[in-house]
Amino acid sequence: MNLNDYLNPLKNDLIFDPDGELGKQVNFNRGNFSFDSLNKGDIVVVGIPYHMNHQLEFTKSVDLVRNELYSLAAHDSSDCKIIDAGDLKRGKNVKEILYSLKELLDLLREKGVFTLLIGGSNILNLGVLMHFESVWGKYSYTIVEPWFSLADYMPYDLVNCNLLNYYNLGSQSYYLTQKQQEWIKANYYETNRLGKIRGNLGETEPYLRDSGGCSISINAVKYADAPGQQEPYPNGLYNEEVCQLAKYTGLANNLEIFGVFDYSPAKDRNRVTAKLIAQMLWFSIEGYRLRYQEHPYSDDHFQKFLVTFDDREITFYKSERTSRWWMEVPGKEVARNQVFPCNLSDYEMACQHEIPERWLHAYRRLNFYTDKG
Repeated sequence: MNLNDYLNPLKNDLIFDPDGELGKQVNFNRGNFSFDSLNKGDIVVVGIPYHMNHQLEFTKSVDLVRNELYSLAAHDSSDCKIIDAGDLKRGKNVKEILYSLKELLDLLREKGVFTLLIGGSNILNLGVLMHFESVWGKYSYTIVEPWFSLADYMPYDLVNCNLLNYYNLGSQSYYLTQKQQEWIKANYYETNRLGKIRGNLGETEPYLRDSGGCSISINAVKYADAPGQQEPYPNGLYNEEVCQLAKYTGLANNLEIFGVFDYSPAKDRNRVTAKLIAQMLWFSIEGYRLRYQEHPYSDDHFQKFLVTFDDREITFYKSERTSRWWMEVPGKEVARNQVFPCNLSDYEMACQHEIPERWLHAYRRLNFYTDKG
């Protein structure tokens, strides 16, 4: 396995802030990396410095973010080791880059690392989905953006929607084309509009806990907080909110890949957006350090709650160590009920004899929508 087939090492003249604490904890690929070098890391940073609109364009966005990230405060280095593996090599076209990303992620998964992607256009999500499809089969993936860009990328014919359970966070109705809305409905995907999650961000945490990967488009952030957007979008998440979402990605037990895409440095002012992305990545690393692996079926520190109403009963579990919640959902093709992440609010809704929306989506997903056609 040769990582240099996929990655360009960091240039020797790329020197980060000597006073940056975090940078001192990072092992940088300066051209002497091998596949076994990944044995020394828990978190791997990969840059993808290309915008892919009508043509491939190199951008300095990744190195600008790196400079800001590695100047931030250090984490406890005894908890996790960080590797910056360099930048994905440029392909001849968009599809070649997507396939290279997919193959690189396949290799990184063999080492069991948490991968941080700094992009690049959000079409890179296709490369991540191709990876999950090849190693997981059916999987869940979360994208934070104001529209449903995956719908526009379906003509590439690289992703099987029957295997994907897609969550959207932060959509804004006035940006959703008819084609995008029809795609969401046809595939029974779950969306959460900006107004729904605003002021109640904790409700998004179970989606990330259920996902194998997540990406955040910088377009999901208010322009005033993140001016480094190709087009200015006046509404969106606040910078504090998007940092909290990033921390959830690190905390999520099963989440393997987190990417931040769509940064346009040419439009940035005083590197404000680069600083914000760096802080998002910092919070994701912080969350990873605090990860606590647990599951209601394998650990004994859970409280069990059985809620019965009408002709239905729902079993909930609460961790006594993290206060996180799960719920059982029956499936026609499984011998044992499956357990899905949820929140206290779902339990409280069930106690009011209302079926939680999150439970309904999971039930339909298990029992009716296994083949969407």
